[in-house]
Amino acid sequence: MIANRFSLFLAFTLTTLALLFSFSLQLHWNVQQQQNQLVQYADDLSSQLSSTLPVFISHNDRDAIVRIVEASLTPHVKSLTLVDLITSEQATWSGETVNTPTSSLSFATISPIERQVDLRHEGIPIASLAITVAPNKETQIAWLHAIKTLGIHAVYLFITFSIAAFFMGRQRRAIRDVAQTLTAMSDNGFLPLKTSKRSGIATLDHAMEYFGRHAQRLLQSSNSELKRLRKSMMFDAVSGLYNKQYFIHQLNSWMDEGEDTQGAVFIIQVDWLEHVYRQYGYSVRDETWRLLSHSLQDVAIQDSNACLARFGEKELAIFLPEYNDEESRKVLHAVISALNNEAVMAGFSANKDVHIGVVHAHGKSSSDMLSFADNALQHAIEKNEVFIFHQGTNEHVIAREAWRELLSEAIDKRLLRLKSQPVYTLGESASIFHREVFTQTLIEHTWHSAGRIMPYINFFSKGADLDRAIIETLIQQHHQRPIQGKVALNLSTTSLRDGAFIDWLCNVVRNTLPSEYLHFEISEASARADLNACLLFSKKMKACGVSIGIDHFGRYLESVEYLAAIKPHYVKLDQAFTQTQSSTNQLFTITLANIAESLNITVIATGVKNTALLERLDPMLIHAYQGFIHPPTPIIEDELQPQR
Repeated sequence: MIANRFSLFLAFTLTTLALLFSFSLQLHWNVQQQQNQLVQYADDLSSQLSSTLPVFISHNDRDAIVRIVEASLTPHVKSLTLVDLITSEQATWSGETVNTPTSSLSFATISPIERQVDLRHEGIPIASLAITVAPNKETQIAWLHAIKTLGIHAVYLFITFSIAAFFMGRQRRAIRDVAQTLTAMSDNGFLPLKTSKRSGIATLDHAMEYFGRHAQRLLQSSNSELKRLRKSMMFDAVSGLYNKQYFIHQLNSWMDEGEDTQGAVFIIQVDWLEHVYRQYGYSVRDETWRLLSHSLQDVAIQDSNACLARFGEKELAIFLPEYNDEESRKVLHAVISALNNEAVMAGFSANKDVHIGVVHAHGKSSSDMLSFADNALQHAIEKNEVFIFHQGTNEHVIAREAWRELLSEAIDKRLLRLKSQPVYTLGESASIFHREVFTQTLIEHTWHSAGRIMPYINFFSKGADLDRAIIETLIQQHHQRPIQGKVALNLSTTSLRDGAFIDWLCNVVRNTLPSEYLHFEISEASARADLNACLLFSKKMKACGVSIGIDHFGRYLESVEYLAAIKPHYVKLDQAFTQTQSSTNQLFTITLANIAESLNITVIATGVKNTALLERLDPMLIHAYQGFIHPPTPIIEDELQPQR
């Protein structure tokens, strides 16, 4: 905008200077022309009087002399002086005085002309004649001609500028329309182009349409490539189940020592599958695998977050994220029932040649979970038991209904402690991108992280109540210590679906909290579960001046078409991509980062625990990072005490 205004100002200034220069030249030429005419008049007058006066002077005919001189007096003649050289008599005549404007410009002034001639009669000087000729209206004429020429040039330039401005305005509008259309195309991403705006320039419209189609194909190609990679690299070809690589990815995504998330891992060894192979061969065994996988998926795996994978020739694994002890045991019984049904249908006995190792824990790493589950499996094999259920964490088990009461009490009494973890930009001049707010809840004199209580929050549909309590706690702390930097808060799927909560939140960000400092994060699971609710929430929050982010981006390694619809300001890559640096992980990271980059979305790496992981980040793909390399710290240092 500044460059455009400067260009217009420069063009206007140059045009004005050109007009002034043209006016000066025209005025100077007019003055010179009038000056020359005045010189010619003075010469003609002196020549005329030199030829007529000497005869009358020699005869001393005064009346004739007076008549001739007075006849010669015109408005141009300022004075005429006649001196008789014999008698030394002198006579002076003055012309009619005319007030002419003067100019301080030397080149715009017409100077008086003086002529001194000797009058001779028969070769003898008898008198001298002095004539002074001054301009009458020549100066005005010169200026009028110059002004007239200036006016004509100004009109021509005005017409030229008007025509140029019309076409330049048309081009600017065309460029603006193209820019808006291209921005809409970029924002639209994978969705069909619906814009009908045209620039008015056929060639530009054609190029824009071609670019739009090409860009759309590229974006769709990237998304298709992600789907293809997932299908080719994350599934077992025989059973149709996820493979071990995807299972480890999910385990790394959900289970982390810092997150305190609970969950269960099953490792199942089905020995009777080996008997099927020995008796009937590969084809029958593979078909049995397919039947078994369908049975387990239909009966045992009801949650979209749960993962069932084939680990080996006769091994399966199940991961149940955010499942409590009771829910995990229910799934275990359903799995045993499904395995027994398939065994009987295959001609084998129930509860024979099947061993299951189960671990339930919270706050454990993925490697610990696998190790515990494998140890439980080995114990089951040694003891010839169908299953061994191992508790990976020593804790006091709280009944489900007790959780309802404890959560209600914690929310109602605001038994919450807020912590924040900084997200730093990647590069030499690192700065804080924002601080993510984490919540701890006081349950039976113990602080529990969100990962620990979220299964119960979701089960009892208290997500909106908890989010409201967290935000009200943040408001209270904002009154004590005003928010100075950007902060990010995660919201549950329940909150995103709650219209009353969203209306309340809009009022809060408009009137209580500084909207320019707020980032609200939507998990990829929420976007998959209810995209329409996420779209509505995102639209309302952006209208209030709040930024939107996507958390756990790429957790499911599925299509990310929701990005173009939600149009977030940033995405946080799932921590599983940071934990392991396999070639497959790197390939998925590049694909996901490129998709986000093509939509002008900031990419943030998560799960960065130490300097070694930080140094592995590629600044060409990653813009910022987050992790326990910078652990969360309390926003308000005073620790909350339970209210009894």
